[in-house]
Amino acid sequence: MGREIVRQESPLKPGERSRLWFSKDILHVFKENKGSDKTEIIMLNLLKDKAVQWDGNALKKMENLKILVVENAHFSKGPSHLPKSLRVLKWCQYPEPLLPADCDPKKFVILDLSMSFFSFDNQLIMKFKSLSEMKLSSCKLLKKVPDLSGAPNLKKLHLDDCKNLVEVHDSIGFLHKLEVLNLDYCTSLRVLPCGINLPSLETLSLRICTSLKSFPEILGKMENIRYIYLNDSAIRKLPFSIGNLVGLTMLTLSGCNGLLELPSSIFMFPKLEILQANSCKGLAQIKKGKGQEQETTSSNVRDVGSFPFERKASFGHCCLTDEFLATLLPCLHRVTRLYLMRNNITILPSCINACHSLTELYLDGCKELREIRGLPQNIIRLSAVNCTSLTSQSKGMLLTQSLHRTGDTCFCFPVPGSTIQSLFNHCSRGPSLSFWFRGKFPMITLCVVGALDSCGCCVLDLFVNSSQKFPSYFKFMTIDDSVQTNHIILFNLQLQFCSDEFETMYTVDGWNHAEISFSENERKDVEWMGVYVKEQKTSMADIRFTNPEKMLIRRINGS
Repeated sequence: MGREIVRQESPLKPGERSRLWFSKDILHVFKENKGSDKTEIIMLNLLKDKAVQWDGNALKKMENLKILVVENAHFSKGPSHLPKSLRVLKWCQYPEPLLPADCDPKKFVILDLSMSFFSFDNQLIMKFKSLSEMKLSSCKLLKKVPDLSGAPNLKKLHLDDCKNLVEVHDSIGFLHKLEVLNLDYCTSLRVLPCGINLPSLETLSLRICTSLKSFPEILGKMENIRYIYLNDSAIRKLPFSIGNLVGLTMLTLSGCNGLLELPSSIFMFPKLEILQANSCKGLAQIKKGKGQEQETTSSNVRDVGSFPFERKASFGHCCLTDEFLATLLPCLHRVTRLYLMRNNITILPSCINACHSLTELYLDGCKELREIRGLPQNIIRLSAVNCTSLTSQSKGMLLTQSLHRTGDTCFCFPVPGSTIQSLFNHCSRGPSLSFWFRGKFPMITLCVVGALDSCGCCVLDLFVNSSQKFPSYFKFMTIDDSVQTNHIILFNLQLQFCSDEFETMYTVDGWNHAEISFSENERKDVEWMGVYVKEQKTSMADIRFTNPEKMLIRRINGS
């Protein structure tokens, strides 16, 4: 309807219409130079790439053109003129290294010349006074980003996948309204601004900048920054001033194999939720700033409950040494979830107790790990799958800890030995187990022993009084290869299943029969299951492991 109304503005002369979006009309106007000052919007989007021959003069008469979008078209040359009225220029595969010599871009709001020949080559500083977004993604000829101080309102700068980009001008570091700076996949990039002060910046992305070795100094507090991505870059060190990124919530360093040290300031970000440093195989030390006390941890560390969000740190596949780990752990006193999978550590030192906020710890695949010398008091999840060198003493400690901790706990580690069944109130061979209870559902720890599936998930079904079925799906480990030995899983059964709906499905006045079983696909891997009753929470008079009604009948018959 709208397009027909516009067509009726000039049925026979497309160049006299206010908007052009039919490719046939646009190509006619361009090739025949039939443009006029009535046209305000042109949107050319061919269904497939097509070569377009023209002399480049068709836009000269379009003095009121505000939006020009060109996609899927290979023009023989660029425009000789761009109207001063232009607000949006989106020209994919723009065919020239420069904008027209007489171009006045002061009204540009969006400039998108992705996958083009554009290079800024020898172009004088242009006054992009109104520009809010510049996108030059995949411009293969772009080698240097020039002075952009003439774009004081720039909010988004996308330079990703510019494979030959070597240098970014210092002025980029002082664009006070810049919110997004994307330099992903700029594999030749070597020079960034020496320092940056970008108070509006929210996202800085430097993924796979494989030639970039240094990170700029942070010259002032940046409260709006949220995300910094440095994955697989060649960064060798981070400045201590990175601590000025006070708004940061995510920092990713995974794959930075040249990174040899971390400044202690990165552990002090007040809002950091995720720190990823997987596969940083060169990490060897933590560097303190000038005048910083030797002790990294805060003297008045707050309780885990005072943090309103989770804080995750991941140092998997890093070839960590015992010495570095002992230095690292006290810095992680704010972390709630810690991943140390597949490292060469042999000891988890007692200084892990400094991680007061830690609730989840993942050690999967640490095959050299022999000793665990302590666990923070708030730990409720521990996964040590394929930690095949753990001593009997350490495994025994984990077993004791898991049986006596309260809350929604889940521990998984290699089986401590063949005599542990004596620790449980009841054991049953195979993938199912039954018990009877009265009153409230009992507080018990369920033990499962067997060869675990490498996918790291488990599906249990709880049947109450033979009819009500309550499935529960939960993840107990993070390993991604084959499990090499039998493991034991221990978790709080009550908290795994209980809900308001569940509590209405059994009687509180008599005995209820509960049966727990694994799904059909997992039954073959379970050797035995056990139950440990937490007697401080559940009376042994209210739980039975043989049918109490049959026992009563036998007593009556016996009398």
